[in-house]
This record gives sequence, structure tokens and C-alpha cells, in this order.
Amino acid sequence: MLPRVCIPSRDRPLGIKEKTLAFLEASGYPSNLISIFVSDQSEFERYQMVCPGYNLVIGVPGLKAQRKYISDWLSEDEIYLGLDDDVDGVKTMGKSFLDIIRDAVERIGTRRTGLFGILPRDDARCFKDDTTKHLSFIVGCIFVCRNHKEIVLGGLCETDDYERTLLYFLRYGSIYRYRGAGVQTKYQGTSGGREGFQERKRMAVSYLLTTYPAMCSYRDKKGEPDLLLNWRFKT
Repeated sequence: MLPRVCIPSRDRPLGIKEKTLAFLEASGYPSNLISIFVSDQSEFERYQMVCPGYNLVIGVPGLKAQRKYISDWLSEDEIYLGLDDDVDGVKTMGKSFLDIIRDAVERIGTRRTGLFGILPRDDARCFKDDTTKHLSFIVGCIFVCRNHKEIVLGGLCETDDYERTLLYFLRYGSIYRYRGAGVQTKYQGTSGGREGFQERKRMAVSYLLTTYPAMCSYRDKKGEPDLLLNWRFKT
């Protein structure tokens, strides 16, 4: 059984059509299971013209607030697929994308975990046909999770996927990440200018280091502040 897809989007009606929606269509994902969350009535009308046939939901402005809105909009305990609006595709070792999502739903259904993801890059040299259960980063542009309304991200949106990973690990004691697939996308994060992004990223990293000191550590990644998760951490 395939889960509902939830995609927060802002000012990208053509972009989401050419990227995430095109990828889902090519994968054979049913359009009636896809919901796009926009910020206001004006955006709703623009997206309706460019992306007919999909469920459009008027949420709230701001990515962090929109993700909270999505969680409140979904049923408690509902399993869903979260996607960004600029995903080009998913590269795999051979399994179809739909089979990977079905496997995610089955694993989450056991209640041994509440969060499932794939590798954050599409470098096939790193692929292995196995699924890890220790604390490992689940990238926010594509993930499957069980919705819990009380799990609220307190940090900045620059590291919300790290915090989601940490909170779900604290709740379940395991995170499932399939290493035989990787997402194809371009990571950006330059909204507000590069200098502004760097400062927000420093603040976001500092918040997580202070709040979850045993679960993560600081690392420099190509001149930017970043986090390294402690894969040995046990709840």
C-alpha cells in the first residue's frame, strides 16, 4: 500500500511540475495520493492552473510553519511520504522507487521505527543493498514517516531534517535507512543571500549541538558549519 505524499511548495508551480511531479508520474505514483501545500489563495490559483489533477491545500507561509501545518493536517499515526518540490528523481540499485516506498511502509508498520529514508546523494559507488537501523541522517527532501503531532521541530529550518532524525530516534530507538538508493536533487539553501544562510546555519547547528549534545557533533563541511551524527548513540 502506498502512502499519501505531502509536498510543501512556495512560488514554484512550474518547478514542481517539471521536477517532483514529473518524477512521481514517471514512477507510476497515483496522482490522487499527492497533496501539494501552498501558502495562500493566490498561490492556490497559480498552482491550480499549472498542476491540475492534484490535491492542493492552502497552508501557511514559511517552510517550518508549513511542515507543522502538514503534521496537524494529517491524522495522528498516519504514515506519509514527505517530498520537497525540487526532487529530480531517485537512483536505485535495481528496486523500483515504489517498491522502496512499500518496503518503508511495511517496516514502519512494525512500529520498530517511525522514520525511513535513503542516501542523501545519488553516488552509486556508495550503494549497498541493505538497511541500517542505527542513528543515521535522513535527508528532509525525501522521507517516509509515521505522523506524530507532538513531535515539533524547535530549531531553524536549515537543520530541520537533522532534528526530525534525532527526535524520531529518541522516540523509537532506531532509524531505518536503505543504502541501495539515493536522491537526485540540487541542495541549495541560499535564500536571503549566502551570508545570511551561513549565519542561520551556524545558529541552527549551535541549537542542535546544545540541545542534543550526546547525539551529534560539529564538523566543517566545505567551509560551512555542519553536523555529524553519533551512530553509536543508544536510547
